[in-house]
Amino acid sequence: MWVISLRNKALVALSLLAVLLLSALGYLSMRCQKELYGQLLLAKSLTAHGLSTQQVEDFCAEDFLVTYEIGRQSSAQAHNFRLPLTLIGTNSCYAQVLGYRLLSGGFFSAAAWQAGNREAVLNRAAAFQLFGNNELVGQTLKLEGANWLVAGVLDDGDAENPRVYVPASVSGGTADSLLVLLDGVKVNVDYAKNGLKKLGVFDSNYTIVNLAAASAAFGQRLTVGLRVVLMLIILLLTRWCASRLFSRLPFYREQLKQLYLRELLAAHRAGIAKTILAAIALLSGIAALITLALQILAICLTWPNLLPAGHAWAMGSFANKLAWLHDLHPRGMILFVLLLIVLGVVLVISTRRKMHNA
Repeated sequence: MWVISLRNKALVALSLLAVLLLSALGYLSMRCQKELYGQLLLAKSLTAHGLSTQQVEDFCAEDFLVTYEIGRQSSAQAHNFRLPLTLIGTNSCYAQVLGYRLLSGGFFSAAAWQAGNREAVLNRAAAFQLFGNNELVGQTLKLEGANWLVAGVLDDGDAENPRVYVPASVSGGTADSLLVLLDGVKVNVDYAKNGLKKLGVFDSNYTIVNLAAASAAFGQRLTVGLRVVLMLIILLLTRWCASRLFSRLPFYREQLKQLYLRELLAAHRAGIAKTILAAIALLSGIAALITLALQILAICLTWPNLLPAGHAWAMGSFANKLAWLHDLHPRGMILFVLLLIVLGVVLVISTRRKMHNA
């Protein structure tokens, strides 16, 4: 008796753990939707050769929006205060592609980029550490010995590390990674990959990562987890129906040796009806299990394409934007694997309990 009680307690504890793991997967899925990865395609160079920023700028004017980061450590000075920060050279569509919100002013324009104007956009951390507020449009600061006009203040999601964004036409350098803004209609993944060939971006020399697929994996793990739970419930119900069905068949087989089929139907109408319902439920359960298994397989087959992407967002360009995805992608997988293990243990305990009861 104490063994059965222990099994029941274990089932309750494991069921609660499964609910907690599903809740954690749901939380990661909702968080990932807020990170604005759903319309981005990342192309990271596998070689030391970078792209000319003017070439990228011309491409943006003719095709679709592409941005980049060329970062280096530097310092800025305002009101006799010098602040170490990260200087990032980029183009005018940077904030639009990454979905960053401007707190004041605006981002420098394409015309300012082409003219080589010294216009700077500060992130929230740089603005507060240098000036103490966000209303800085028209202010000036000194970067690497030159005076720059503050065009705006940007919320890039990092409240600790100061950054200044400037036209790459002034700061110099080449772009080793690109970020493409997809619209899901004309500019989809295939269209973008084909268009990037004009810049010399191919699968052979770039790692191309569909960040929409990477972020969708969080929601897909939740979906698979819920379907596995549903499969577990259906499997247990199907086993119960099967046991009811096969326990009655020997009785009817013996009855058929003594009675005609019409007499058997008349004598055991209610029991035969229950047996037929059990058979229908069994077949329906098997069909549902096969359908769910195929749906889960279709989702899981897309996941191996994400494995080579880990190093693409681990460091370098766009590290700030991709930090959340890089940190929590493996954690999401660990939670998913733990959920499968817990559900497997629940299935084993439930099956053994039924065998013991039988």
